[in-house]
Amino acid sequence: MTLQQILRLQRAFARFLVVLVAVGLLGFNLVNSKANAVGFSPSSLSGLQFWVDFSDLSTITSSGGFVSQVADKSGNGRDLTQPLASNRPAIGVSTKNGMDVLTFDGGDAMESPLWTQAQPVTMFAVVRNSDNSGANRQIIGNQYRQNPTFYKSGNVWRIYAGAEVVSSTAVDNSWHYLGGVANSASSLLRLDGAQIAAGNALYWSWNNTSIAIGNAPDAGNSFGWIGDIAEVFIYNRVLSNSEITQAESYINSKWFLAPTTTTSTTTTTTTTTTLAPTTTVRSVTTTAAPALEIVVNAPASSAPANTGGQAAQPTIAPAAKTVSTTASKSPSVVLQSTATTTTVPVSTTSVVPPAPSIQAVAPGEAAVTVGDKTEPVVVKRADNQVTVTAGKLSATVGSLNKSGSVAALDNDGNVRLKPGDTVRIKLAGFKPGSTVEAWLFSTPQLMGTAKVGTNGVVVGTFTVPKNVPLGSHRIAVVAQTTDGKPATLAVGVMVGNWKKERSITIWLIVLPIVLAIMGALALPATRRRRKNLA
Repeated sequence: MTLQQILRLQRAFARFLVVLVAVGLLGFNLVNSKANAVGFSPSSLSGLQFWVDFSDLSTITSSGGFVSQVADKSGNGRDLTQPLASNRPAIGVSTKNGMDVLTFDGGDAMESPLWTQAQPVTMFAVVRNSDNSGANRQIIGNQYRQNPTFYKSGNVWRIYAGAEVVSSTAVDNSWHYLGGVANSASSLLRLDGAQIAAGNALYWSWNNTSIAIGNAPDAGNSFGWIGDIAEVFIYNRVLSNSEITQAESYINSKWFLAPTTTTSTTTTTTTTTTLAPTTTVRSVTTTAAPALEIVVNAPASSAPANTGGQAAQPTIAPAAKTVSTTASKSPSVVLQSTATTTTVPVSTTSVVPPAPSIQAVAPGEAAVTVGDKTEPVVVKRADNQVTVTAGKLSATVGSLNKSGSVAALDNDGNVRLKPGDTVRIKLAGFKPGSTVEAWLFSTPQLMGTAKVGTNGVVVGTFTVPKNVPLGSHRIAVVAQTTDGKPATLAVGVMVGNWKKERSITIWLIVLPIVLAIMGALALPATRRRRKNLA
């Protein structure tokens, strides 16, 4: 082989290596971009069997404002139909968050083709009741009293699959989202992100019967839903806690958060809302989607029973320069108490409470104090969330993206915020009527306060000050347990943009190839110099 042939082969090999590196890096970036860009929908979770979204007008067939068919978005072909014009629900009569929903009058219903699906199943529905008679009104109807059913009776929420699992939560005329698992003795019912009932619903399920929305097909008009239904989806398995959180975050972001994401720039904002008998009550103040959610659960045994009291209302401290308040419902992570829906006026404070004394914790760490006792803390990471356990108290900390779904932690497994981000703090099992404080350290800044409802549940939305310096900080939540003891949770976070670094594995692959290319390119020149010297 001549020298020229050797040189041509070396140049060709060098070009091949350059292309190989470029393709490898491009593929790496495409995979990561795809993983980070995909938003959540019900089809993001495996086992989706049925999904109707009445706001998606491309799936609706209607005439004269009444719907005859709705396409099943699960891809399983379980489209809803109603051949009788007199039994068709109306569309466009009501809306939720600016989107169309279906309105049922008690005689309306829509049914899927016959199907068979054994337990367990997990179901979700977004609904509003307009009937206060206490009658049995079914959202997902049970044909021949067999399949799992969401419904109200006696003006409380229930789930049924051969036997009732009955909550003590009163049905009102506001919008809510239901979640339920029909799994024999392990069945449960959730409302607005909180578990409200659990028990044995028996084992009945669909057996060559229809999915019926708005009524039981064999019950005439006696069980027909009176009110609105926005969306329903069903899985053929028990979803994990993190998957339930994803599904409920999707619902909350779509149907309950304000459709805009602009943030108020006034020093303090006061919003007063009034509850009407048949009108959805929502704060008119817009707020950015929460970037961080902290969910704290005290022992379930210490949480008082729900008595239909007020929902938690955040009160923004004067120290916060950018303020937005919202009374909309929020998703949660396995709460053991019921979030109620009565809305009360939001007011401002005039006196800032003294800053609490909290322990120093690094990002990704936590500290818990109950009374005068510092509790041993165990911190675990799973499903892009940080779970803190201290004695009987537990907390879940997770970043949220703009759609309300769980976002990735940074490379060190920590929560990372930016100045001006919104933080949502949720607690269950704490003293009714007590005040919860949210603080940002190291220099103590009160982000705001919220009052615990009569059911022991509180949801507060707060804003990270825009003038906070970048670096390591602590978010502290100060609350009161049901026996009157002060409880403080401190969580270490990072404030500042997260610049994702390339995986060191990639560079371990790339560096030797680059060196080989450099060597291959340098070798011909070396040989030419040697030839000239000869």
